[in-house]
Amino acid sequence: MTCPGCHAAVHCCRNCRFYSPSAHNNCSEPSAEWVRDKEKANFCEYFTLGDRAVGEGRGDAQGARAAFDNLFKK
Repeated sequence: MTCPGCHAAVHCCRNCRFYSPSAHNNCSEPSAEWVRDKEKANFCEYFTLGDRAVGEGRGDAQGARAAFDNLFKK
């Protein structure tokens, strides 16, 4: 399954609720198998679409940029 807007894989580690860069193998699900590329489609049976997968993109980047710019305003 791919995103209709950007054609990126939806069923990938980066979109999973268990994805955690600070966890072992970047996954907080201890029974999940290791996946080499976290952005490519995979067949992990523990995959559950996470909250961060919805709404990421241009809006979040613009908000981050605005917050950064506000740091340097007088």
